Amino acid sequence: MDGVTLRDIHLPTHDISWWPLAPAWWLLLALLMLLAGVVGWLAVRYHRQRQQRRIRHQLQAFVMRQLADIRRQYQQHHMAGQTCAQASLLLRRACLYAFDKQPVASLYGQAWLDVLTTISNWPTRAGKTLIEGCYDPLYQADERDVVVMLDACERCLLTLLSPEKSG
Repeated sequence: MDGVTLRDIHLPTHDISWWPLAPAWWLLLALLMLLAGVVGWLAVRYHRQRQQRRIRHQLQAFVMRQLADIRRQYQQHHMAGQTCAQASLLLRRACLYAFDKQPVASLYGQAWLDVLTTISNWPTRAGKTLIEGCYDPLYQADERDVVVMLDACERCLLTLLSPEKSG
């Protein structure tokens, strides 16, 4: 150690720059941006699904009020033909919303009943009342038949417009 001379520490003459970053920092930044993008996409998706559920719930409440009005009108006036026509129109509007671009609202007769049966197991008795009453405004039916038809409408509408149903 006698002959070894150590040099003094030399400090750099300029500041050490933090830029450009080391490759590990670039990788960390890329991962953070990817994570932020995924979290943002999930947040937007969650918000849209929640909004669709809220719209379906509001629509279902509105349609149920409309059906209650149809029931009330039938109880007051006992006009089965008008009740059937209004119920069919309400069902068709709900189908237009639920089935988007499928041409279900233009169906009539047995084809229309087949659609309703696939939705909510539509009873034959209610189908006969609905179809006959829709096309005859002076149609007179047994009160039990009209009530069964309105109950079937309610089940069908609840199935079509369920808030849990995916959009």
